[in-house]
Amino acid sequence: MFRSATSGSFASGKTFGIDGVPIGFSLKKVFYDVLLSLRMMALLRANRYDLIHAVEESAFIAIAGKILFKTPYVFDMGTPPSPTRSWKSIPTCALRTAFSDGSNGS
Repeated sequence: MFRSATSGSFASGKTFGIDGVPIGFSLKKVFYDVLLSLRMMALLRANRYDLIHAVEESAFIAIAGKILFKTPYVFDMGTPPSPTRSWKSIPTCALRTAFSDGSNGS
C-alpha cells in the first residue's frame, strides 16, 4: 500500500482475474511483483512522498524506490524471509541500505 497526504492510499487487488496465489515462490507472485514495482515507480515519479511504507517482501521493491527517487522507507517484516533462514542471515549491507540516509557513513 502506498500513502500520500495529497493523493490518498493505493492498494492492489485482484488483477487480470488471477487468484489463488500460493505461499512461497510462484510465477503469479513474480507477475504481481512486477506490476507493484511499475505502479510504485509511476507514483514516485508523479508525486513527492515523504516515506514509503513496505510490508514483508515488498521491502525489497521499496529499496529501488529509495535508490532511484531518494525516498526513505520503513518496512514491517513479521517473519524471517523463509522458514529455513533466521534474521541473522539477512545481509548487513541490506539493512544498511534500508536505514541509511544516503550519506557516506558519517
